[in-house]
Amino acid sequence: MTADPTVLDRIFDRLVRTLSGGSPDQLSATFTVSEIVHALVPYRTYRGELGVDTLQDYEHAVLELLAGERGLLVCDPDTIAVIRKELATPDPDTQLLRRLQTVTVRLGAVRVPVPPDEPRSAREPGQLISTTREMPAIDADVVVSDAIAIGDAMDREDDAMAEAEARGVAEAEARGVAETEPALPTVADLAASPAPQAMVSTPLPSVHGVTIAAPETLSRIVPLASSSVYGDPIQFRGMRHAPADVGGVIFLFGMVARELGFMVEAMSSGFPRCEAMRQLAPGKWARLRIEFELKSRDFREAGRNPAACDLLVCWDDTWPDRPASLDVLSLSQVLPTLASRE
Repeated sequence: MTADPTVLDRIFDRLVRTLSGGSPDQLSATFTVSEIVHALVPYRTYRGELGVDTLQDYEHAVLELLAGERGLLVCDPDTIAVIRKELATPDPDTQLLRRLQTVTVRLGAVRVPVPPDEPRSAREPGQLISTTREMPAIDADVVVSDAIAIGDAMDREDDAMAEAEARGVAEAEARGVAETEPALPTVADLAASPAPQAMVSTPLPSVHGVTIAAPETLSRIVPLASSSVYGDPIQFRGMRHAPADVGGVIFLFGMVARELGFMVEAMSSGFPRCEAMRQLAPGKWARLRIEFELKSRDFREAGRNPAACDLLVCWDDTWPDRPASLDVLSLSQVLPTLASRE
């Protein structure tokens, strides 16, 4: 199934006109997929204008735009590959759009607008309306703003601003240190200093030696509707049981990420969920796209694209025939080595 090209034009038309309603810089700014479907061109608000009958048709059209159809939108190559693979199937799962909410997008091309007083019915879907500024009167299908040029210009501006800011901060810090920093204490001063007092805290109530929350806190806790499910006992630091779902895997990874050489840059609800840097050698770091599963085989059963992920962190490695390009970190194998160092 392929979306009607007219529908793609209408979605892009509405997106540009909504962005044009703000500052002129909006047309060159980045935005997320979530902003498109919930704020800029929401289905419930514009389905009549867009001419789409169902939510599935709308999601399919947005996926085609994100996949680079006609160069109207630009996003990262990994996301494009995932979307195109799904769209190539006989029955694409449009719910993929809901897993891409945090993906960053920008306009690939902005066409010349039609004057605002011209009726909607008198123009083609590909012609855009802008209420913020006049543009040269050229053919409506001529692309006047190339996505790559916009991105390069933005990168140069960001680099220049960062460099200027860094110089200003360094100069301010140098002046502040020279003017206000007190002299460092000598060894004799440290020896003569009084011993620090121990921090006093009010102990929480305990039952049979186990510390629990204060009574007023417990009174606000709603009991669970059903019994919880626990993993095998592991007694690893503050976690008594092995993960029973992917949330436990993410929590454990956060506990040991630094010891394993990872510096987490960002976490999200999309795929992959984590972006981190890992030290390969002194002075050398690599960027990794990380996904989490309770069992490594769940990655395949969820239909994930191995090409869009560098590392799979799981509790149990149950996928022996996985692609060679996908590395797997099994926490059940790693934790015993970390516990032995304590």
